[in-house]
Amino acid sequence: HSIKGLSRSVGATRLSDHAHKMEELAAEANLAALQPLVDELRQRLSEVQADLQAQLADARQSAST
Repeated sequence: HSIKGLSRSVGATRLSDHAHKMEELAAEANLAALQPLVDELRQRLSEVQADLQAQLADARQSAST
């Protein structure tokens, strides 16, 4: 639930949608369908982290010029 909300707040809608799907599957106790999505969630989190770090670096560079 936290990943869903936080990712949406920073504009990572694909990650938020993925977390929402996982939340629904967990509520249904559909663990067989949930397990493969865990690795995909990790990948999406890594992508969002890299994107945010790049944006932060750009903002810092812009602020220093």
